[in-house]
Amino acid sequence: MDDTDNSMVTVRDALEYASGALREEGIDTPMLDARLLLARAMGRDMLWLVTHENTCLTDTEAARFNRSMTERLAHRPVAYITGVKEFYGRSFRVTEGVLIPRPDTETAVEAVLEYADRYAGQVRILDLCCGSGAIGLSVAASLPRCYVTLSDISRTAIDVTVQNASLLGTDNCEIIQSDLFEDLPPMSYDIIVSNPPYVSGDEMGTLSAEIQLWEPREALYGGVDGLSFYRQIISEAPGMFRNRGTLIMEIGFDQARDVEKLLKDAGYEDISFKNDLAGIPRVVCAGHSGASRGELL
Repeated sequence: MDDTDNSMVTVRDALEYASGALREEGIDTPMLDARLLLARAMGRDMLWLVTHENTCLTDTEAARFNRSMTERLAHRPVAYITGVKEFYGRSFRVTEGVLIPRPDTETAVEAVLEYADRYAGQVRILDLCCGSGAIGLSVAASLPRCYVTLSDISRTAIDVTVQNASLLGTDNCEIIQSDLFEDLPPMSYDIIVSNPPYVSGDEMGTLSAEIQLWEPREALYGGVDGLSFYRQIISEAPGMFRNRGTLIMEIGFDQARDVEKLLKDAGYEDISFKNDLAGIPRVVCAGHSGASRGELL
């Protein structure tokens, strides 16, 4: 937009300009992104934009919108610009250094809630590699009788998860910085859920510009074949279970067969997969006899 005369720019004008510019830049969702950024710039929601198309932006709103558009045209993700990402019906704070939660990851939340019904009493759940805390805090907020431990090696992730726990008002959880299981108590959990880094070396170069330029590599790269974290988690998880435990992990679109073999070789049973919104196996669930305590229904 022309910075010299923003007083006559309407909501409709701003959206037409922004969506066109984003489309030319090759952004996949130009109108959605434009609406999200304009709503933020005006301190409104997207429904308000629909019903106020002829409202003019103030100079302050236009300047704020222009700054956001400059960032988006540089392929900075909308979630990092707004600082917020919707996940499982709740708003989560996200910052650079933390992976942006994806809708497909909601499949892992649904799996945890389903398996939690099989345990009596308080269910102890570990969200390993928690990132923003989206999975574990969604579970904690949805299932009051559970107690969730969220852990990540990243200090940034831990700080963001603490903020999200406070914003959501979840008090049935604890947040611990740990390199996988290193600083976590053994024989303590009924369910372990994880969305670990799983992008292979070859795939890293094929990721979109906004992922490669902005999202943390350490939350994406899973070793040469993308399976490094699965090997370690699958190997060490049995020692973390109270009794018969359940391991639930998000997987890449072509990793189901390889992860299933790793689980079988490690003595896991009742292995099953849950599909994402595109019908692709996205989450694997498996049981293990674990250590010594706990009670199944």
